[in-house]
Amino acid sequence: MADRIEPFQVSIPAGTLQAAPQVTTCAFDDGIVDKLVITVPPGPSGLVGFQIWHKGSQIIPYTGNTFFVADGRVIEWDLSGFPPASGWQFVAYNIDQFIHTIYLEFLITELPLPQPSLVPLLPIGQ
Repeated sequence: MADRIEPFQVSIPAGTLQAAPQVTTCAFDDGIVDKLVITVPPGPSGLVGFQIWHKGSQIIPYTGNTFFVADGRVIEWDLSGFPPASGWQFVAYNIDQFIHTIYLEFLITELPLPQPSLVPLLPIGQ
C-alpha cells in the first residue's frame, strides 16, 4: 500500500504536434512508484496521445515513438522495477482545436531511511 499520492493535472494546448510534444516534469520527493493512474476525461476523440518518460527516456509505452491514445478512460498500472520517483515526465501531443487536460496520480512508497552504522566505542586512551 502506498504511503502517499502525488497528483498532477496536465493541460495540453490545442495544436501541440506529435513531432514537438509538450514535456511536463512531474516533480516530487523521491520514493518507490508503486502505481500510476491516468485519467483521460471524455473529449479528446483520438486527437491526444501521451507517453511516460523518466529522466529523458521513454519508459511507457516501452516501444519507441508510440503513444497511448484514450478518451473517457482511467488507466491504472501497477509498477514494479521502475525507477524511483524523481525524474518522471509526461509527454503529450494534442492535435485538436481545444485544450485537453489529463490527470495523473503517482502512488508512492517512501524509501526506507538509512540505518546508522554502529561503531563500537573504545575507552579513552586506547
